[in-house]
Amino acid sequence: MTVFVDTSAVYALLDADDAHHEQSAKVWYELLDGDDRLVLDDILRIMDIVWIDEDIHARAVAAMLAAGRRKLSLVDCASFEVMRSAGIRSAFTLDRHFAEQGFERRP
Repeated sequence: MTVFVDTSAVYALLDADDAHHEQSAKVWYELLDGDDRLVLDDILRIMDIVWIDEDIHARAVAAMLAAGRRKLSLVDCASFEVMRSAGIRSAFTLDRHFAEQGFERRP
């Protein structure tokens, strides 16, 4: 399975004082031990990098403007568009917006 990696979970993983550190670390090591393909729109070498093209950016801006009352960020909306385009249904994230958009949220 392909799992989208969101920075909210990565920050918790890297910060031992974060309230979600232990939970994030547990899932992170499960992901690394498994056969999952990890996708992140940042610069970690063990993951695939997804660059946002003009089409995804335009769809993300439209989604953000349409959902303004839910306070979604452009980064969140771009992440959702990348996931939808690639058929990714699962995300390593602490951000509740992923679940609200219908994605499986891990942890």
